[in-house]
Amino acid sequence: RYADFQEDKAKSVMTDLVRKYKPGNIQAIVSQADEMAVPAAEVARAEGWKEYEYRFECFEQAKFWRTPYPKHKQWDGQPLNGKRIILYCEQGAGDAIHFARYIPYVKELGGHVTLHCSANLEGLFSHLDAVDVIITLENPDIGRLPEHDCHASLMSLPYLLGNPPIPGTPYLEARKTANFDEYAKYFKIGIA
Repeated sequence: RYADFQEDKAKSVMTDLVRKYKPGNIQAIVSQADEMAVPAAEVARAEGWKEYEYRFECFEQAKFWRTPYPKHKQWDGQPLNGKRIILYCEQGAGDAIHFARYIPYVKELGGHVTLHCSANLEGLFSHLDAVDVIITLENPDIGRLPEHDCHASLMSLPYLLGNPPIPGTPYLEARKTANFDEYAKYFKIGIA
């Protein structure tokens, strides 16, 4: 298709420009990775996830996580065979919810999975079968983390797992219900 050809040509030009005029400019590489991770083309998406790992070099929010989770213990995507891994949510709630879908792939590799998430996501994630333990340290430091052999950011899982297919089955379940009876006399609320 012509549209696919044009998209591939645009990516090629963008890659050449970044490499020629912005060599070593990590923010340009990460920006390009964001663009490459979105298209449906598997090769481009896999390359985008690889380039997206540079975020730990340039974004303060990502750099913060290198203190409690140092690079030398970064998981490399290999089978875990009983090792203890902490998966942490480096970004916001929406990204954590989106990338939690990859946790079962990690579990299939034989790891004991600890999920480090914000307290407001604990209830939602507590029903994930692939998670053995949840911790909710808001200001983590090395001394307070449970013992572990390796760690990975949820946002790194597509890269570390080799760009696996996005699971097509529901992976989260909200088990709490809302009771609006006490508000009936004050508000008219419609939920669709």
